[in-house]
Amino acid sequence: SIKDKIYFQQGSIKLEKVTVEVFEKMTKLLTGSDWVVYVEGHSSRGESSSDGKDAFALSAERAGVVTRV
Repeated sequence: SIKDKIYFQQGSIKLEKVTVEVFEKMTKLLTGSDWVVYVEGHSSRGESSSDGKDAFALSAERAGVVTRV
């Protein structure tokens, strides 16, 4: 599953290098197709960002980062 290959450091919105590589491969496969891709954010229970944002805000920011890859 693709969700098992998306990695962020604890409390961070920065994607790990392996995740960017996965998205680059996906982009090549999906370019020109009529597939619809849904992006949902995630965070671990009780996780917060380094600047103090709660887990919901961290999750939303992570989803935004993924959509801009």
